[in-house]
Amino acid sequence: PHGGGAQAKLTTERVEALLGLLRDDPDATLPQLAERLAQATACVVDRSTIGRALATSGVTRKKRPPRDRA
Repeated sequence: PHGGGAQAKLTTERVEALLGLLRDDPDATLPQLAERLAQATACVVDRSTIGRALATSGVTRKKRPPRDRA
């Protein structure tokens, strides 16, 4: 359980909104997702928070190197 301090900004509803944004644009970067989440939910979080939320949800963000994309 949470031992005190600040409450988590990403609630279950906000994580669902984040996953929806990711489904809409699977190639979006973490900063882009953070910006879009802020626009959609008025919740401003850092890209590292987005990365942790995605990892907790089981979403991997590994991309191929640029030379392999063509």
